[in-house]
Amino acid sequence: MLSFYAFRHMPLGDASVIIFSTPVFVAIFARLFLKEQCGLINIITIMLTLIGVVLITRPSIIFTQPEDEFSNDFLSPSQSTSNRIWGSVAAVASTLFGANVYILLRALKDIHFAVIMSNFGMFALLY
Repeated sequence: MLSFYAFRHMPLGDASVIIFSTPVFVAIFARLFLKEQCGLINIITIMLTLIGVVLITRPSIIFTQPEDEFSNDFLSPSQSTSNRIWGSVAAVASTLFGANVYILLRALKDIHFAVIMSNFGMFALLY
């Protein structure tokens, strides 16, 4: 849901780059929670990707807010900026939740796959 919200309220390319940075957060969470090894190349890649994500989201703390060429004609500039901010928050949250799915699957590797897939199916059905 968060990724669809991000795709709706910010430019498609920006949302895609943020959401597809999930492997970087998987590496961070794997180091934190699963005590996986993380080498120098991994750290450099993580830092470059996070810098790229910050540059794409263009937070107002760092950047001035020019006229947004992607704004809809029926939205005021403040509404467009608000939508972009909430779209960026949704994209980052979607990335973090997506990364946690992979970490949980790795942590639950000893459980039979049918149990995990059944739980995913039940939650999706309820949702």
